[in-house]
Amino acid sequence: MDNLSKVELKILIAVARSQNSECEIATLVRTLSMSVRDVKYHIYLLTFDGEYLCWIGGSKPDEPDRYRLTKKGRRFLLEGSFI
Repeated sequence: MDNLSKVELKILIAVARSQNSECEIATLVRTLSMSVRDVKYHIYLLTFDGEYLCWIGGSKPDEPDRYRLTKKGRRFLLEGSFI
């Protein structure tokens, strides 16, 4: 997955700029003004094989799942001067 869509790039940037470089789907939906379905689809693509994002389960059952940049995701943003 070398060529990211504009939406996927926006998601990576939003995660990188979020608190502790972790982000919940609800936050991405609000930040990017997208539907939950669309955000989940792009998150799936970005987390496939742990390429750009990794899933972080909530520490408690009632906490939402969070996502964090992988090393490759951070490197991609830094090398492209996106952050």
